[in-house]
Amino acid sequence: MIHRLLSIFGTAVLSVASLSADTTQWDLNRCLSYAREKNISVRTLHLDKQSDEAALEKARAARVPDLWAGTSYSLSKNNAGDFSGSASTSSVSQRAQFSLSSGVTLFNGFKTRNDITQKELQIDMDNAAIEENTQLIEVAVTQAYLQVLFAHESHKNAENNRETTVKQFEYTQERYNVGSASVVELEQMRSQVARDEYEVITARNEIAQRILELKQLLELTPVETFTPYFPVLRDSIQLPELPDKEVLFQKALENLPQVKKSKLAVEIAETEKRKSTSGYYPTINLSGSISSHYTVDASDGFSTQMEDNFSPSAGVQLSVPITDNKQTKTAVTQSDIAVQKAILHYEQLEKTVLMEVEKTYENCVAVYNRYRAAIAQLKAAHTSYDLAQQQHALGMLKPTELLVQRDLYNDALQELTRAKYSALLSYQLLTIYEGKHISFPEEFSLKE
Repeated sequence: MIHRLLSIFGTAVLSVASLSADTTQWDLNRCLSYAREKNISVRTLHLDKQSDEAALEKARAARVPDLWAGTSYSLSKNNAGDFSGSASTSSVSQRAQFSLSSGVTLFNGFKTRNDITQKELQIDMDNAAIEENTQLIEVAVTQAYLQVLFAHESHKNAENNRETTVKQFEYTQERYNVGSASVVELEQMRSQVARDEYEVITARNEIAQRILELKQLLELTPVETFTPYFPVLRDSIQLPELPDKEVLFQKALENLPQVKKSKLAVEIAETEKRKSTSGYYPTINLSGSISSHYTVDASDGFSTQMEDNFSPSAGVQLSVPITDNKQTKTAVTQSDIAVQKAILHYEQLEKTVLMEVEKTYENCVAVYNRYRAAIAQLKAAHTSYDLAQQQHALGMLKPTELLVQRDLYNDALQELTRAKYSALLSYQLLTIYEGKHISFPEEFSLKE
């Protein structure tokens, strides 16, 4: 019974440990989700938005009358005496006063309305800024993650090369032992084994460096465990079809957050201009108050005094601007200049975005072509390398000639790996211009 319980307990511990190990792996989706939620820059922008939302509530409250309550308590001493010079008498008077007052601006040249509109636009700009920053983080994380995968595949290729070279060295060693290979051929293969071992170490260091860069980009602390998930990908992958270029231009201008921000900046500047013209209009304020007081040593009671001393008041104040030393005119002129500058910035941004989209699109086309060419190149290099290995096994090819073919094959394999990840990244950049989120095939995701 005890042995059975121990066995069950041990199985449970192993299961928990296995699950724990799985959850420590970070696939691309988890990296992106974590970056969106935890990035300090994005979180700071969310706080800026909350601050602007509070400012909007304050601006809307300006339409509602305010209400103030006040009370005061006073003591006064009164001295009294007769003309004969006899001793004077004194008394202490206690008085309490209560009041309520309220006021509201009925009209101020539409300044309040424009101020509310401006702050609503500012919140829209905050949302665009959050979206822009999130996109930048997504692109950076995706690029860093793909660099990790590229380094991982390069390391696997280096290990495969080393294993192949070790087998070729052992074969050359056997041939040398029976006198069919020279010492020069043996040493050439021995030297190649050492070079391959160096390449493996270099590739391993490259993985560690790329993983560290990704971990720091995610803003993880040094004590936090970070193990990236390495999906098993084929050398040949199905590349998504590229969108129409003209449609991509239009979608980029509609969806990119930096373009939205620039449009909103124009609207905010125009609202500020309308707000500045409020100085030309009169201002109408309505105010009112009620007050009463109570004297402690009076003969009447509290209720009677409060009723007798009740004093309501109300008033309307009209302020008409006649001259303000050109303050309003200057503000309107400066606001108009700010509008023109915002429009120019938007026009410049449109041109910049279109150039960036075209450059990214053409680069994606070039990378696609490069990837297809890399597939053909690898196929030819693989065929040549297989023939070279067969000839070397028959003693028809020197080790140096075999190594030349092997290097050509390795270069072709490395070029295909690089082109594969470049094509994947380039297409994801195009999807951002379409207003979509970064999304990779299912094989990039960690299976549950």
